[in-house]
Amino acid sequence: GNKSTVVTNTTVEIKVPENVIDFVYGENGRNLARLRELKEWLKVATRRGKISSRVCSSDNTLPMSLL
Repeated sequence: GNKSTVVTNTTVEIKVPENVIDFVYGENGRNLARLRELKEWLKVATRRGKISSRVCSSDNTLPMSLL
């Protein structure tokens, strides 16, 4: 049958090599701001039950593009 995955709290830590930190930060902090927006969206969507295993890829990651 169909099973729902319930995630109560997940923290993701990503180590970024120094030579690409500017890409993460983005021009005038734009990419960093987008990451913060994504974080808030994920909080709201999770509370509302909008994120399910169908959204995630086979390795349980959410698709995201910063560029």
